[in-house]
Amino acid sequence: MFVKSSVEKDLEKVLRYKTDSQLKTALKETLLVAQVIDKNKELKNIVIGVAFGVRNGTITAWQPDNVDFIFRITNRNEWAIGIFKQDMRDLIKKIEGKTSFPTVYKLARDNDNEPKLF
Repeated sequence: MFVKSSVEKDLEKVLRYKTDSQLKTALKETLLVAQVIDKNKELKNIVIGVAFGVRNGTITAWQPDNVDFIFRITNRNEWAIGIFKQDMRDLIKKIEGKTSFPTVYKLARDNDNEPKLF
């Protein structure tokens, strides 16, 4: 679940990909190996988003600096994108919808020490 201080700490590391030339080179090489871009392509705008899950009714007023968007998943049922820059808003038309995650079960032991699904 969303913990602002934890996300901001990790975000500092990710944001370095926008400014650090060595990290940009590493990112480009990774995208080349993964065949996402052509070797003659130049990385222009690196878009960075943050995704996290929240419980229903959680208000997220957090707007991180230097992030292009946030992606929220509420109760594993709905998703929404918060976009902070108009040019990104022009690229992403659908900003909310329903999710389709598989059902997750928790395996635990009951009083008789027998496995039980919850």
